[in-house]
Amino acid sequence: MPSFVRQVAAALVERVPAYSQLPAEELAGDIHRVTEHALRAFAAVLDSGA
Repeated sequence: MPSFVRQVAAALVERVPAYSQLPAEELAGDIHRVTEHALRAFAAVLDSGA
Protein backbone atom coordinates (compact mmCIF):
# COMPACT_ATOMS: atom_id res chain seq x y z
CA MET A 1 0.00 0.00 0.00
CA PRO A 2 2.79 2.54 0.67
CA SER A 3 3.85 2.66 -2.99
CA PHE A 4 0.22 3.08 -4.06
CA VAL A 5 -0.22 5.94 -1.59
CA ARG A 6 2.91 7.64 -2.95
CA GLN A 7 1.59 7.29 -6.51
CA VAL A 8 -1.81 8.76 -5.59
CA ALA A 9 -0.20 11.60 -3.64
CA ALA A 10 2.08 12.42 -6.57
CA ALA A 11 -0.87 12.42 -8.97
CA LEU A 12 -2.88 14.70 -6.66
CA VAL A 13 0.00 17.16 -6.32
CA GLU A 14 0.52 17.13 -10.08
CA ARG A 15 -3.15 17.83 -10.79
CA VAL A 16 -3.78 20.19 -7.86
CA PRO A 17 -0.53 21.96 -6.95
CA ALA A 18 -2.06 23.38 -3.76
CA TYR A 19 -1.89 19.86 -2.27
CA SER A 20 1.89 20.25 -2.12
CA GLN A 21 1.37 22.78 0.68
CA LEU A 22 -0.24 20.14 2.91
CA PRO A 23 1.90 18.09 5.29
CA ALA A 24 2.96 15.02 3.28
CA GLU A 25 2.40 12.63 6.19
CA GLU A 26 -1.15 13.82 6.73
CA LEU A 27 -1.97 13.63 3.02
CA ALA A 28 -0.52 10.10 2.84
CA GLY A 29 -2.49 9.08 5.93
CA ASP A 30 -5.73 10.42 4.47
CA ILE A 31 -5.14 8.61 1.18
CA HIS A 32 -4.35 5.41 3.06
CA ARG A 33 -7.52 5.60 5.16
CA VAL A 34 -9.78 6.41 2.19
CA THR A 35 -8.27 3.58 0.14
CA GLU A 36 -8.56 1.13 3.01
CA HIS A 37 -12.19 2.10 3.58
CA ALA A 38 -13.02 1.71 -0.12
CA LEU A 39 -11.37 -1.71 -0.26
CA ARG A 40 -13.21 -2.88 2.86
CA ALA A 41 -16.53 -1.67 1.43
CA PHE A 42 -15.82 -3.42 -1.87
CA ALA A 43 -14.89 -6.63 -0.04
CA ALA A 44 -18.11 -6.44 1.97
CA VAL A 45 -20.16 -6.15 -1.22
CA LEU A 46 -18.36 -9.16 -2.69
CA ASP A 47 -18.85 -11.05 0.55
CA SER A 48 -22.59 -10.33 0.61
CA GLY A 49 -23.06 -11.48 -2.96
CA ALA A 50 -24.86 -8.24 -3.87
